[in-house]
Amino acid sequence: MGWKLFADFDENSPGVYTLKTGAPSYGTRTNIKPGDIKFKDINGDGVVDADDRTIIGDPNPDFTGGFSNNFTYKNFDLNVFFNFSVGNDVININRVKFEGGGQSNQNMYATYIDRWTPENQNNAYFRTGGGGPVDYAYSTRVIEDGSFLKLKTVSLGYNFSPKLLSRIKISSLRAYVSAQNLYTFTKYQGFDPEVNKFGNDALRPAFDYSVYPYARTVTFGLNVSF
Repeated sequence: MGWKLFADFDENSPGVYTLKTGAPSYGTRTNIKPGDIKFKDINGDGVVDADDRTIIGDPNPDFTGGFSNNFTYKNFDLNVFFNFSVGNDVININRVKFEGGGQSNQNMYATYIDRWTPENQNNAYFRTGGGGPVDYAYSTRVIEDGSFLKLKTVSLGYNFSPKLLSRIKISSLRAYVSAQNLYTFTKYQGFDPEVNKFGNDALRPAFDYSVYPYARTVTFGLNVSF
């Protein structure tokens, strides 16, 4: 997959181009222009269509896990928990909409400023309006590495002195603050690579189409025993 350059076209007149014979096409050949997205003709028949569909990602990680540590110092206690996933792919459908595939007058991601133009042919994205047929939106362009290391939980507590508590007839008192989903280390460009499913469909794991990310929360509390 890439962007169709001038080398794929014959220039019939200044600024008017026709796709060369033998260059793979999709839809109507006459509508394809320099800077359009260029899909791979997998079966080599010269036409990019349903017969060229193939597996382009795997949502299943190679391995997952987590590790936790507990620390104490005098009356303080601290628990830190990380979880991680390695080797899983995520399909970032948000990029289909917001990197050149949206409606007219729709806002785009700032990344789409780096799109193909006749003066800048080595940019990261296809030209405006050159995203190809809607049915071809799912491509390797939006498959991303979903591996991550997440600081899932941090809990800090303070245990009050039993000598102090005995005066108010309390056997134990612990004050704590706990935070969840504090930070995620990942190369994934979306909000959160830990995408379980889209909507109510459990058959589409790692399908990120405006899926709400795990919320960052902070909790304060007291544990009291009389």
